[in-house]
Amino acid sequence: MSIASEIHRIKNCVAEAYTACCDKRATMPQTQNIRNLADTVRSIPQSGAAMLEKKDVNFCDYEGTVLYSYTFSEAAQLSVLPVLPEHTGLTAQGWTHTLSQIHTSVTKGYAVDVGATYTTSDGSSRFYITIPTNRYLTVPLNFEFSASTGTVTVDWGDGTTTTETGSTSHTYSPASYPANYVIKVTLISGELTWQGNTTTNSSSVFGESKEYTTMLKKAEIGVGSIGTRAFNSCSALRSVVLSHTGTYIGAYAFYKCSALKSVVIPYTVTSIGTCAFYDCCALRSVVIPHTVTSIGTYAFYNCSALTSVVLPGSLGSIDQAVFNSCKSLASLVIPDSIFSIGLFAFSYCDSLTSITIPASVRSLATSWLSGPGFVMLDLTAFNGNIPYLEGSFSGYGVFAVKDQSMVDMFSSATNWSNYAEEYVIKDW
Repeated sequence: MSIASEIHRIKNCVAEAYTACCDKRATMPQTQNIRNLADTVRSIPQSGAAMLEKKDVNFCDYEGTVLYSYTFSEAAQLSVLPVLPEHTGLTAQGWTHTLSQIHTSVTKGYAVDVGATYTTSDGSSRFYITIPTNRYLTVPLNFEFSASTGTVTVDWGDGTTTTETGSTSHTYSPASYPANYVIKVTLISGELTWQGNTTTNSSSVFGESKEYTTMLKKAEIGVGSIGTRAFNSCSALRSVVLSHTGTYIGAYAFYKCSALKSVVIPYTVTSIGTCAFYDCCALRSVVIPHTVTSIGTYAFYNCSALTSVVLPGSLGSIDQAVFNSCKSLASLVIPDSIFSIGLFAFSYCDSLTSITIPASVRSLATSWLSGPGFVMLDLTAFNGNIPYLEGSFSGYGVFAVKDQSMVDMFSSATNWSNYAEEYVIKDW
């Protein structure tokens, strides 16, 4: 092996070590080289405890770690919320749910996932990028202001600082590759929104081409909402901290972020846009606060690693294909605020073997549930108020009811009568 190839191998190993440190929530230095690596490793937070198993009420960190877990009876006895975690470079802002909201859900028998929210300690937004080769050295940075004017300062991580009033770019001159940088953006004035360049529908904060979108490894948003296509196709993005100042997550915001494993949506957010987490195939954990009143169509389409979702009681409907093709989704409780379930909402959720629908649901769309296997539906709550079924289930269904009178009621109802041979009596 030549000296040059050995040097290249060592540099690649150092870059991989920094990526691993980033995943472990280490404090990342401005200059990422072998001299700083030991200090970076030492900055990895030490939890001091084994991973907890999820129970009925779970308190999670932003990267999905379960910090505290309680049964319904244990959660009902909570008089204060647990202590928030601490991370170097981040300042905890609170939990996504209040104690009152948790107690209300527990009283109704609904599971709760609670997440810790943060801002950055200096108020900046930080983007951790890796430039792999000597191509594509001019790195774009897209953002907009809600009002007509605004100003930020950008520390590009290589000793250069600029003042910007809109989307910009910077040309790097690394001495070697791969080259790691932390871009820090500090808001001076205005209302900032992180989003792709609106002149191209496929752009992101870091541009449009694959070479740019794969540079981003981690994001910590200090200020600003997550707008349309903010991190569209950033397939190397593994970790994100969302600002508690953001009020929405835009359409296609995390579209095809295939390495993203966990998201805590802050309690300031009220809406999640169309296709916001579409095809985030590594996403295992998502915390949705009670402030969210709408989730757009296809929002979690093909999030195939997602095993459970706790929907907030602030939602009024589950729109078209929101959880379509979430093949690992095995647990779902629909809150009693939901009045309609849209087309293909849970189609091809192959692991979903049971689902409880509250009496508040008055309309079920055609093929809201379809795919292979048998699904046990608890229809007991409806009594005489049968929800309107627009059409078929396009699949198999075994419907659990309380007694023979309910069998007769459902088997004679419009469209439900198509399944007269598929009702079973079960003592709930």
